[in-house]
Amino acid sequence: MWLMRYFWWLLLFFFLQSQSLLADVVSTAEKYVGVRESGHNRGYWVEKFQAFVGIPKGSPWCAAFVSWVLEEARVKYPSIRSGLAMAFVTKRSIKAKHVAKGYKQAGRNFLVIWKRGDTWKGHIGIVVNWHKINGETIEGNTGNGNLRDGDGVYRKKRSIIDSQSFRIEYFTPTEL
Repeated sequence: MWLMRYFWWLLLFFFLQSQSLLADVVSTAEKYVGVRESGHNRGYWVEKFQAFVGIPKGSPWCAAFVSWVLEEARVKYPSIRSGLAMAFVTKRSIKAKHVAKGYKQAGRNFLVIWKRGDTWKGHIGIVVNWHKINGETIEGNTGNGNLRDGDGVYRKKRSIIDSQSFRIEYFTPTEL
């Protein structure tokens, strides 16, 4: 009898452990969809994201949001936690043009990184799903329409478009 009880407790323990392994970056990010600013780059959650990476209140916060989500999801790679989107471009990053042509694949839990021309300025989001040039993301500091600097956390439909000066340049994988 005690052996049977032990078995069920053990089974329950492993079931609960496996549920936590099913948690991923997208699931964590989805909890924040709907967060809105209460002023330009301000608000309860926005300021928590900013403080987490040590950037001043009122700063652009897309990368701070991604950093918060990566930390909450216990992501091991990339280990970067930054307020700068371009900091998430790593040796493992994939060029967007290779994804667009189908040479490489980017998918759920990847990070998608935009870059403005040859500057350090960028934007970052979390990939929900992606196929060649089109995908769905969750992003902070964006809004309705094709905005980079917006008012909250949104689910977005995005495309890799070569002709834009502010365009998707990289995808970076994550590892739990």
